[in-house]
Amino acid sequence: MRIEIFSTNCVRCRRLEFNLQQAITELGIEADVLKVTNIAEMERRGIKAVPALAIDGKVVMMGVLPSVNHLKELITGRPGPFD
Repeated sequence: MRIEIFSTNCVRCRRLEFNLQQAITELGIEADVLKVTNIAEMERRGIKAVPALAIDGKVVMMGVLPSVNHLKELITGRPGPFD
């Protein structure tokens, strides 16, 4: 699984990174996590707001800060509860 974080290193972007690492750890999966900070690349990919997240090349969220549980839902493709 390849997960891309589109980030400008703002507080919300850094929080997404933290939440994502926690979600991956709690799910016990392996993922290649890449951080994209290049604005031109973000524009090319259609990113209009950060933080944004793509899973296996598909943008799944943009401009919001999802909870750890919501990230688990995005990663697994199934609804929680994950508590």
